[in-house]
Amino acid sequence: MRRLGGFTLIELVLVLALVGVVLAVTVVSAFPGGEKTLRTEAERLAQLWALAYDEVQLTGQTIIWEADDQGYRFLRREGARLSLITDDQVLRARGWVVLPMQLRTGTALSLSSDSGRLQLALERSGGGDPFRLELLHGEWRATVRGDGLGNFSADD
Repeated sequence: MRRLGGFTLIELVLVLALVGVVLAVTVVSAFPGGEKTLRTEAERLAQLWALAYDEVQLTGQTIIWEADDQGYRFLRREGARLSLITDDQVLRARGWVVLPMQLRTGTALSLSSDSGRLQLALERSGGGDPFRLELLHGEWRATVRGDGLGNFSADD
């Protein structure tokens, strides 16, 4: 008896299963979960605070980090006036990666009465109080900590 060309049902099922596994791995890699995204955002914030603190030590000018549930920005104190930092691509204003973002804070972070935003002053004098900022999105959370001496870290 002559065999017709084509694929058997078992071969088709194996190929579809393999395609499904490859697709699932690709989707998970391309679109990380909220917890990983939040952790990455906390690590980015710790690095940005460290860079801003280093700039404060070099220039002597206080930098203010200001945030709300939509995003954050860095401001430079020039005398009694605050100006948005626009000439530095690293310290530019940014939106949070996941929205809405909830912020919960410990000491040294204050709520500005003028803007209604959370503020952190990075000053040359150092020796500030240790603080923490919790980033919350749904059931996920990540914490950014500062020791008051220019060291910043992110943890879960």
